[in-house]
Amino acid sequence: MSKIPKGEKLLTAWKEAKGQGATRKQFADELGITAKSLDNRLYRAKHKSKPKKYINDKVDGNYRTITAQVRHRSVDDLLKHLNVDLTEWRIDDRYEVGSWEMGRRAEDKKLVWAGGKIDYGYANDYGDLFINTLHRFKVPLVRINPIPITPVVSPVRITVNAVPDEHERNYGPGMCLQIPDIQMGYRRNFRTGDLTPFHDRRAIGVVLQVMHDYEFEQINILGDFADFTEWTDRFVREPEFYQTTQPMVIEGHWLLTQIRALQPNARIVFIAGNHEDRIERQMMEHMRAAYKLKPATELHLDEPLGIDRLFGLTELDIELVGDYPNGQCWYGENSKSIHGNRFSSKAGGTVSSVIQNMLITTTFGHGHKIEMATKTIEDAHGNRRYVTAAMLGCLCHIDYRVPGHKRGQNWQQGFGIIHHHKISPRVEPVPIVDGEAIFNGVTYAGNDYVQRLNNDVKDTGWSY
Repeated sequence: MSKIPKGEKLLTAWKEAKGQGATRKQFADELGITAKSLDNRLYRAKHKSKPKKYINDKVDGNYRTITAQVRHRSVDDLLKHLNVDLTEWRIDDRYEVGSWEMGRRAEDKKLVWAGGKIDYGYANDYGDLFINTLHRFKVPLVRINPIPITPVVSPVRITVNAVPDEHERNYGPGMCLQIPDIQMGYRRNFRTGDLTPFHDRRAIGVVLQVMHDYEFEQINILGDFADFTEWTDRFVREPEFYQTTQPMVIEGHWLLTQIRALQPNARIVFIAGNHEDRIERQMMEHMRAAYKLKPATELHLDEPLGIDRLFGLTELDIELVGDYPNGQCWYGENSKSIHGNRFSSKAGGTVSSVIQNMLITTTFGHGHKIEMATKTIEDAHGNRRYVTAAMLGCLCHIDYRVPGHKRGQNWQQGFGIIHHHKISPRVEPVPIVDGEAIFNGVTYAGNDYVQRLNNDVKDTGWSY
């Protein structure tokens, strides 16, 4: 038998040989293989084992790996055989090529068995040995034009339609508005696609109304403006968080355009918090090749996945202070703002701790509580000044929907004002309770701005 049958053909041949009285060893000798090899082949055929796959072509996003055991002599021959489009894929330099030889005797057999013996036939051995060289390939490929990775994120540009009307505005000389943790983000409903926000639009609406009525010299966004829920390994990322970064970037940019439109003359500073730091950490830990990567034509700009580019800060004339937790912004000579990196579960515990070694009035967020402590510092000449530590709450929901918020963590909503003073700046926390706040004797009730948001961003294809 010149060619060894496989699968059902092998089972049929063995059945016929056995019916003619051949033993396993005799049938194996007829095939030119050992009895053990015959047993293995019969077992695989009987149990319908899948034949060995000599070429495996696996595509995973922007990467493709081809492994093969074939007679092709080169990677180019293999890729040509598989019709790989080299205008779409490029060969990674780390490809592997190996080879080995297989031999078989030059013989010709045709035997017919009867009664356990050869009835008639022939077996010719020509004494030669045929050698075949086989090659083993492992070829990694990379897309020349990468497809977007998950989460898909693009910077946005939005034209704001709802520009505030002209009105007589109260000007408080030397006031700096403090906007603490908004934690912008969502949980997606799988069935309806609806986005449930972590940020409280009514609480944010209170701050927008105050900006409508007062002109501020400076506005400090105290960090954790966005939650970046998809960009952390600290907590288990629920499937409901998937594909929520892009709508967050769109609404975040829209909100910043509102702030700039309401305060066209203010210095606005965006302090990056630990949540803004998530995107950079994710890049360093899981996408190192993309860390700080910029297009060749945009080397003078921030990287595409940087906070500045994502939210369009430069175009809105908003300063970015990075380098968390070291980033800080000054207002005058004796007050500064940071995001903060300390937190105590005890009421008042955070400010009681940080004020001990503090020499400058400092406002911060991070802890989502409203706490304030003040101490007096006296110099050698008897001059006294006040130093205040103030944590100013948050503008996210406090009903435990924000990832990581547990019962017993008594968060409070609010914002703050620094009233400039050359020596002893005054800090005024403004609590927000159930969407309402009292500032300068006026009650502000926040409204959900979602209708205006949807109207302004409808061209992006997203709906809130």
